[in-house]
Amino acid sequence: MNKNRPKDIYEKRTGKYREEIVRLKKISAVLSTLKFIVLFSGLFLLLQKKSSMFILGVLFLAFFVISIIHEKYVRKEKWRKLLLEINENEIEYLNYKFSSFDNGSRFFDEEHRYAEDMDIFGERGVYHYLNRTQTILGRNFLAGWLTNNSDLIEVKRRQEAVKELSKKIDFRQSLQALGMHVNDSSLNLKGIYKLFDEPFLILGKKLFIIYFHLFPLLTLTSLVLIFFNFPWAAGFSFVLTQLLVNHFNGQKVSRIYQYTHNNCKILKVYSNIIREIESQSFESKELSSLRAGLLAKEKPASKYIKRLSNLSEFFDLRLNNIFYFILNNTLFWDFHCMYRIEKWVKDVKEDVHNWLDAVGKVDALCSFGNLSFNHPDWAMPEFFEQGFKLEAISIGHPLIPGNERINNDIKFNEDGRIVIVTGPNMAGKSTFLRTMGVNIALAFAGAPVCAKHLSLSPLKLYSSMKISDSLDKKLSLFYKELQHLKRILDGIIKGEPVFFIIDEMLKGTNTGDRRQGAIALLKQLINFGAHGIAATHDLELAALEKAYPLHILNYHFDGYVDGDQLLFDYKLKKGVCRNFNALTLMRKIGIQV
Repeated sequence: MNKNRPKDIYEKRTGKYREEIVRLKKISAVLSTLKFIVLFSGLFLLLQKKSSMFILGVLFLAFFVISIIHEKYVRKEKWRKLLLEINENEIEYLNYKFSSFDNGSRFFDEEHRYAEDMDIFGERGVYHYLNRTQTILGRNFLAGWLTNNSDLIEVKRRQEAVKELSKKIDFRQSLQALGMHVNDSSLNLKGIYKLFDEPFLILGKKLFIIYFHLFPLLTLTSLVLIFFNFPWAAGFSFVLTQLLVNHFNGQKVSRIYQYTHNNCKILKVYSNIIREIESQSFESKELSSLRAGLLAKEKPASKYIKRLSNLSEFFDLRLNNIFYFILNNTLFWDFHCMYRIEKWVKDVKEDVHNWLDAVGKVDALCSFGNLSFNHPDWAMPEFFEQGFKLEAISIGHPLIPGNERINNDIKFNEDGRIVIVTGPNMAGKSTFLRTMGVNIALAFAGAPVCAKHLSLSPLKLYSSMKISDSLDKKLSLFYKELQHLKRILDGIIKGEPVFFIIDEMLKGTNTGDRRQGAIALLKQLINFGAHGIAATHDLELAALEKAYPLHILNYHFDGYVDGDQLLFDYKLKKGVCRNFNALTLMRKIGIQV
């Protein structure tokens, strides 16, 4: 048995973390007992009045030290539990049992040129399978990379980063653990971004800064002097002055507070994630560049983000109504918070967007790195910048378990620009089309692909597969498919390097119109010099190879009947299929034909 298999590594790690959790629980139990003994002893001696202050002080110090040590072991135990959960989840994913990771359904767009057809988003989709992101920024980048063509230079930089991250299992899992169970909704992050669009209320106004720093001293002094027969009305006039100043600026202050409200925990998580990235030494250009950008005025970004977290926590004193009212109207608490937040904004305004983008990109790249680690037999695609090229060796669908997956080879070239795939029902045509589409999407995202080898030139994927009536838009199946086909043609006309994938052209109309329309469409695609795959049951389309031998290549899947069973080998073969099974299937369910 290969002990370096991902499953073996995850099982070894889960075993280690379980042992450590048991050990830490025992230590924690001992420390809890010691805390109780020390606390009980101190209370007993205090009640008995038989102990000196020195002994009570020693007991108090002992309780304080044990509490700190106990908290340290509690944190260690929580950390090991997070890592245990991560590795248990990975074992589930290797068995294609999807867990609670975000499936990306919020990114679903039925108008996208291939996302719906290729099951990129949604339950048990591609995004759901590979997503390990823990931040909203990471999820956004991951979705964007899977659905938008990137520049080849950028894709190759991602590939280098993914190769490096696939070897950094501790780093990847640390980032996951740091971000687990924290909801950093995009709404909260938008609040942080809005801070940079607000004009300063305090910064730059020297007299006002001096005023709100010195006036509270007068207020506090006057309140203290009330106890020494100073007129109370004079004393409270200072409080009233602060109350009026706070009221006059209340709307502006409240708006800034809303931008930071409830972000303390999220910002601490981001600070910890950034600190983890800062602690790494990277070799790939992409990761090295992202890490190098985590600075401002030669100080690490993690400290700045933590600073805003602390300021947000101070600002959240507003949640304690009575305490907040007293401090704000005696110390100008809001202005002190605002002043420090505005200084923070001034210091990092030019950098913070890049910092947060770096967090998101590393988070998303870790998902690809994890995918590469889980599937060491998958290939990193090779790109060619000149001409058209698409060659796949042993390519399979990434969402089919390895023990069930049947891989195939296919090669496109200038002499065979369009592949027509024929075959009976259930033989594997649609699955093969999705296999090609999903792996192309992964390739241009910078991820590994489910193939022994994949080489391709720059291309833009378009598809027309999952077509259904749209009741809300009052579109028939046929008209909706025409829209998809027009989208493909529009892309070609605009000069895009289109690679199309079409499953059963014009399925929403009668046989005669379908055949005539499909032949006309293929001829137009040939005239445009287009590249793509079209699956069909119609042998008339396959016959186009004779008329266009330099532009059409025929491949097929087939099946056979063994007794009363229909069997398929799901292997792609050259040529046209001659065996179809519609009548056989009808007979099997009891229809007499």
